Amino acid sequence: MAHRHKAKIEKLFEHPISTNIDVRKLFSALEHYGCTVEHIKHNKAKIEKLFEHPISTNIDVKKLFSALEHYGCTVEHTKHNKAKIIYKEKEITLPLPHSDHLNKDSVVTLRHFLEGIGLTPDSLA
Repeated sequence: MAHRHKAKIEKLFEHPISTNIDVRKLFSALEHYGCTVEHIKHNKAKIEKLFEHPISTNIDVKKLFSALEHYGCTVEHTKHNKAKIIYKEKEITLPLPHSDHLNKDSVVTLRHFLEGIGLTPDSLA
């Protein structure tokens, strides 16, 4: 049974992105692993915030990194106060802010990176 749940979740990370996903079965699989619909909506909202116009600078870095990890990215903190975001073979390095929020340049850089890997609000719908 766990294998069936795992297969549904793996379908999210297929390239090219699969549009043939049964949402009820996917939510069932995610709930099997302890992820609720509210948790999914919360993470999706963090990604959507990166794509807002005008550019939002009120994006909590810790919550954003958690959302990126939820969607399959790896976030590593370097000793030079930077964050390395890795998705499969692609990576980007951003300076970590002194406050808890990203600046506009970092938001734009991260937005372009996410577009390049196909992680956009439209792909999360």
